[in-house]
Amino acid sequence: MAKKEDIRKLEENWKSLHQEDRDREEQESLQNSKTKQKDGLKDSNKKFRNKIQDDKKLKSRS
Repeated sequence: MAKKEDIRKLEENWKSLHQEDRDREEQESLQNSKTKQKDGLKDSNKKFRNKIQDDKKLKSRS
């Protein structure tokens, strides 16, 4: 009987470890997604600012 109990405890530990791995991977994936979104916003903001500066330069030349 003790062996069955030990096996059950080991299985539960194994399942919880794998659940922790899946949770960590999910969090990392979510964080990477947020980082990519922020980087995309930074790029689009930079392009927008550059366009405004270019427009100002063109207006000042004319």
